[in-house]
Amino acid sequence: VRGCLLASLCLFCVLVGAWTGFTVYDHFFAHYWFSANGGAYVNVVPTEPATGYADAGKIVFTDESKVDVRRALGYRDRLTYCVAPISDGTLSTSVQFWATGMECCSARGSFTCDDTFNTKARSGFVIRDVSEHRRDQHYYYMKAVRQAEAAFGITSTDPIFVRWVKDPEKMETNYWRTGFGVLLVSVIVALLFCIFVISLIFSSWLGYRWWTVGRKAFGERFQAPVLPDPPVP
Repeated sequence: VRGCLLASLCLFCVLVGAWTGFTVYDHFFAHYWFSANGGAYVNVVPTEPATGYADAGKIVFTDESKVDVRRALGYRDRLTYCVAPISDGTLSTSVQFWATGMECCSARGSFTCDDTFNTKARSGFVIRDVSEHRRDQHYYYMKAVRQAEAAFGITSTDPIFVRWVKDPEKMETNYWRTGFGVLLVSVIVALLFCIFVISLIFSSWLGYRWWTVGRKAFGERFQAPVLPDPPVP
């Protein structure tokens, strides 16, 4: 029985560890590596074709660039996925770059994600489709863009999604630190859980062992004497 419990514990830890690793990678480390290894572009005009920056990890836009909050849209699927065009002040019907965020907008015309209202913010931390195992935020941002196309009469082919920030280098570091912190906490929790379960198994085994030894000692001490058989007449 103890062997089965230990085997089940090992299998459980392996499955939870694999799930935690994939989740942390998709949410944090993948974005960090794409940003760190991607290209860094400066003085980018928002109306330029996004396909020319397909390898971008960080983008610094021109000084007149800003988030077009009036054409922001929120797509709801358990969470609200927010998108808003990045514009240079001209009312173009073709949008190449979108500022994005989660749970920071209303259905239409409201967008407060990251540094949207920071007048010094001109940069974008690129958000890519990083997950091969599930539908990640990139998938839902595309859903929001398709709704925005219908709602505002715009087009957006092969867009690039960014988080609108003042300092993309700082955000890159935050992704790394957060991912490492989540992994560290997960390892500590898993270690404490394993110690707790193994302690329970060992204590139950030790208690059973002492009970068996005590029972034998008690039985030998108070065992009734064996009387001889009566003589045969």
